[in-house]
Amino acid sequence: AKKYLAERGLEGESVVAITSGANMNFDKLRLVASRSGSGEREEAMLVSTIPEARGEFKKFMNILSEVGHIKRGTGRGDDRAITEFKYRYNHRMDAESGDAVVFYSVDTANREDAESLVSELNAAGLSTVDLSKNELAKTHVRFLAGGGGTLEDERVFRVQFPEKPGSLRRFLDVVGGKYNMSLFHYRFTGEMTGNVLVGVRPLKADQVSEFMSDMGTLGWFFEDVTDDPACQLI
Repeated sequence: AKKYLAERGLEGESVVAITSGANMNFDKLRLVASRSGSGEREEAMLVSTIPEARGEFKKFMNILSEVGHIKRGTGRGDDRAITEFKYRYNHRMDAESGDAVVFYSVDTANREDAESLVSELNAAGLSTVDLSKNELAKTHVRFLAGGGGTLEDERVFRVQFPEKPGSLRRFLDVVGGKYNMSLFHYRFTGEMTGNVLVGVRPLKADQVSEFMSDMGTLGWFFEDVTDDPACQLI
């Protein structure tokens, strides 16, 4: 239905989508969800290199927000949704170049829009590569990228973000300039709230209460999961 409307340039119309029965089970729902927007948008998987320094994560998001508007044939620009975000502090890369690598996926209208976005990000000073067509990256590297190993004075938190535009920037406005993030993992699931795993370091014992207080101003659910056995695996 979305593809039909997009191809005919229909907007503001009342339409009815008619579906027939299909052999469907829960194992196939993820595939259906990932393909449902293919007629309107396409997901692009990008990799950007940023300085490994406090506040650079927020600068990166500001650049992405400024240039990241979906371009359509009508010339109308829509806000671009980030559907996936992965970052992990890497000792070796920090020591060798002082940089960090961020993997993320964003909505695009088509391949031309994705190429335009990458060009704009590079022009804005954000070294970016499009790995959307790289099967190795899509199948394996995106899940393995990171530094690994326990970091001294690192605390890990699980945060529930509202799934709406601006939530990540609001989070960074509260903690981005004050604390140094060593881990950030998010993947869009289609639910009302998104689960995000955030690592902060250095965050000593006497600083935890202040961080928790700052987080409390957001009004979102969050919890300290540092001692969870699963955190020893990241």
